[in-house]
Amino acid sequence: MRFLRCDFLSTLRLQKSLFLQTRTLHNKNHRYSVIQAISSLLSEALSSINDVSISREKLTAQLGVRRSTQPKIDFQSNIALILAHRSPNTSLRPSEIGHTLLQNLPCESSGQRILEAVSVSSTGFLNFKLCDQFIARFVHEMVLDTHPKSTGESRSILVDFASPNYGKRLHVGHLRSSVIGDTICNLLEYQGHQVARVSHSGDLGSAIATLLATFVTEKVPFKSIHNDSQLAAMYERGKQRLAQDETGAFTSIVKQIVIILQHPENPSTDPKFCHEILDMWRHVCALSQHSYQRIFDRLGVKVQNRPESSYIRDIGPVLAELEKRGFITKSQGADCIFVSHQLPPLIVCKQDGGYLYATIDLACLYCRLFGSEVDSTQYDEIIYVTDQSQNLHFRQLFLAAHRVEWIKEISEKIGVQKQRNAKLRHVAFGLVLGPDGSKLSSRNGAFDYLEDLLDAAAIECQNRSILPLHKAKVQVETELFRRIGDAAVRYFELSQQRTRDYKFTWDQALTFKGNTGVYLLYACARLEGIQRKLQHASDYDTFLTHSTAEVLTAASMQWQSSERALALLLAQFEDEVSQATIHMTPHTLCDYLYRVASHFHTFYEDCRVVGVPEMNARLCLCALTWNVLTKGLKLLGIEPVDRM
Repeated sequence: MRFLRCDFLSTLRLQKSLFLQTRTLHNKNHRYSVIQAISSLLSEALSSINDVSISREKLTAQLGVRRSTQPKIDFQSNIALILAHRSPNTSLRPSEIGHTLLQNLPCESSGQRILEAVSVSSTGFLNFKLCDQFIARFVHEMVLDTHPKSTGESRSILVDFASPNYGKRLHVGHLRSSVIGDTICNLLEYQGHQVARVSHSGDLGSAIATLLATFVTEKVPFKSIHNDSQLAAMYERGKQRLAQDETGAFTSIVKQIVIILQHPENPSTDPKFCHEILDMWRHVCALSQHSYQRIFDRLGVKVQNRPESSYIRDIGPVLAELEKRGFITKSQGADCIFVSHQLPPLIVCKQDGGYLYATIDLACLYCRLFGSEVDSTQYDEIIYVTDQSQNLHFRQLFLAAHRVEWIKEISEKIGVQKQRNAKLRHVAFGLVLGPDGSKLSSRNGAFDYLEDLLDAAAIECQNRSILPLHKAKVQVETELFRRIGDAAVRYFELSQQRTRDYKFTWDQALTFKGNTGVYLLYACARLEGIQRKLQHASDYDTFLTHSTAEVLTAASMQWQSSERALALLLAQFEDEVSQATIHMTPHTLCDYLYRVASHFHTFYEDCRVVGVPEMNARLCLCALTWNVLTKGLKLLGIEPVDRM
């Protein structure tokens, strides 16, 4: 054993740069993290073996503490395998390192016992079982604490999402960016960050120019158009004309209108025509924004609109400055920024003077980094939520920001006045496919409009009748069905793995079984029903007090297996939220909430709540479950219902 410890010491010394200082159970960065509580104890074991002060820069990741799927084991760590792999002693087995850690592992912190049992598997995994009393106190304190959560330093973060093109109705494909982006904002705000929610709507490109050209050529009075359906019909006609434009006359008008929209202060054509186009444009933008906001409100999406036109005045000065500093190069008549030998250049101005999508994004990025009339805040992080087809665009945009020295992660150069240590991130998602596997897109007409889908979801909920689930005899209002339908659609989207394509079908979105929004709403409603059965009982918001913690802790000594399983899962809420935020994967939070609802139903079937000696303790579990489910659903942008 002495020889083993010496080899282990040398291994640890080689790992000095791998760990992050974490010494207390409730540190400010992870106030209610079960994983961090175990990691802290494991850190103590490492420190007790190594007399040298360890610089722990990657402790959480390296300790590898994670939830176990094995029965009778709550959590596991693969730290012994990692250390054995990096040890200069190739004969040192992970199980030997694991046993050495086990001998030095404390089971309590600050006088509170955390671990009931610890073992080492034959392969070297450390297996942890938590103390039941710790679980009870931990989850109760976690839920009772209403102070804002903090991940340490609060950052100013802008999330760019939704961003539809004006003049077109929202189709099902728009669901992803809108709902994923909104949920990411919720998660970031919950973690204590200052978040700007921005929809960078398209109001300058060829789509809206095609619509305006249709107004002009068909001589339609624009004030006779009153809703988004009429706009969409005109856009479809214009799109067909573009496809069949053999003479190029219609295409020429579209290009002319694009130039007018992009250079409103310096028109290159008849001023009267320019004035008419801009009047039409304002009308179309107002109609479109009104229709989008109506749908965003239904889905619970909170976002501020900052369209492309907001940055028109900034494009010229930004391009002029980049050209002055030698970053813009002429290539085949166009102005380009060469960002990499492996990638095509970022084209910022066409030969005819027209701007591209990239041009506006570049000027917009400058304003977000350094501040402007539109973006007064200089953001620490900017997140773009779009589909994966834009991966190349954002690689070029981010590399351009490095190339022109807006971002500090490049070599410092004399004379550079403005640089930011800001983080740029593209959160990409897969496509929404139709039942036949083809891309849902307004371009091929193979889509369902989003508002029509939401209306149909409410009708479908009523037709399928969720009432037989618990044989209720309550008159459910149409508004309640609408809320349930909207929630079902939103949850179905969020429950999909973000980076994968998925097929959208009504049956899957609106089913009342399995990991669905309706199933979770039903669990919340069932919990509300339990509370209503008790005469003179306070609601769940006021039921939990510091005294009920003692009731739950005492009862934990005689928990049934389903009670313990539910409490253990509830205690992992903050860890699950943290992981969903770090990786920006709302579907993992959906999976967790589904497990909570499933465990609650098992507990409710196994354990009588009302009229038994354990009633108060089990009501505590009900209140804790209700709190976690409702809080989790609100992070997903879904408001629970109290009856179904």
